[in-house]
Amino acid sequence: MKKKILLLVRRSYLEIEYILSVLKILKKDYEIYAYIENDLALKSLKKEEIFFKEFLKIIKNLKVNQKTNYLLQKVFLKILLFFNLSNLKLFNKIYDYVYDISNIQNIFNINNSFDFIMTDYNSKSQIIRSSFLKKKRNFKIIFFTTSPLTTPGLSNSYNIKKKISPYPNVKYSDFLFVNSSYERYLWSRYISKKKIFSIGIPLFYKSRNRKKIKTKTKKVIISYNCPIDKKIQIKSKKIIKKILVILSKVKNIEILIKVHPIKREKYIYDLVNEINVNNIKFSEKNLIELFYNANLHISLSRTAAITYANHFNVPSIAWTEERRDLGELQEKMGLVNVYPDINILINTAKRILYKDSKIKFRQYKNYKKFYSSNPKNKILHIFNIMKRIN
Repeated sequence: MKKKILLLVRRSYLEIEYILSVLKILKKDYEIYAYIENDLALKSLKKEEIFFKEFLKIIKNLKVNQKTNYLLQKVFLKILLFFNLSNLKLFNKIYDYVYDISNIQNIFNINNSFDFIMTDYNSKSQIIRSSFLKKKRNFKIIFFTTSPLTTPGLSNSYNIKKKISPYPNVKYSDFLFVNSSYERYLWSRYISKKKIFSIGIPLFYKSRNRKKIKTKTKKVIISYNCPIDKKIQIKSKKIIKKILVILSKVKNIEILIKVHPIKREKYIYDLVNEINVNNIKFSEKNLIELFYNANLHISLSRTAAITYANHFNVPSIAWTEERRDLGELQEKMGLVNVYPDINILINTAKRILYKDSKIKFRQYKNYKKFYSSNPKNKILHIFNIMKRIN
């Protein structure tokens, strides 16, 4: 009989997309069940039609959390929280009853317990929290990263000294899957290294570098995360506007803006309408598809999209903003060239598009070096990990 894996999805299809290649490998020996915790996550999944069909072929069954489930108990829990009574034994008893993993087993009509629960390392799921609180459980929790590069507490020396993880739930997990040996080192400051396994970047397990189609038109990808902070937003708006206005005047250029699926605000769309030129467009395509035939990538100094650019040998340049955690590491490792002066960034962009390829080759070489310890035979590597943790 095959063992059972429950995949908990709380935010969007991105969580599934990231770990999909690993699930494909595990399908041979495991039954995989997917539980979507909210309607927004389901909506984002269904929006990606081709991807959704592929996902359904891998899993045994899919269910979605219904808001009406245990509605009275949930209301009562909120009342207790409102009056700061969460320390009561009654609260914990009701909480365990509502969010017990056995409820999901019943939804899937499964008699035996799941063997593993897999979920995003930043999960704030009540189901996961309820599982943490149990002194005994007959399943193991596997957290996985959902970005090609994570830097837990890299710049926060206080957290490191006190061993306070910026993702506190991770310490309760049985195992953590990360992208590289360097990340394994970073995470080992918060949890035992024996629990951490480097599996490479699942997103790129099956991707291949296709020959770029040579055209007169140069394609520039701008990956953009809309800042939430209003002060940073004003600064960011001025920067992106200047970049778009100047670059759009360059001959034979197409600018595609890929806005973060969650971190997006109306102002970026209004800004492009205001500039009103034909060679600036928004794209909802997958980043992997976008970078296959791109000539240049421009972004903030901290974004996972830089790793996509590295993988497909697309030169990546960036401007800075307030929070530099991830950006500092990427710049330090030579994965991106960062320019605080926007005029220099724009001139560099022009140079890369029509003359200079040194940045491109240097970044690709550094990328290969950074991930050099990752396994060549991904299927065998995943099977060996699962044998060790069973």
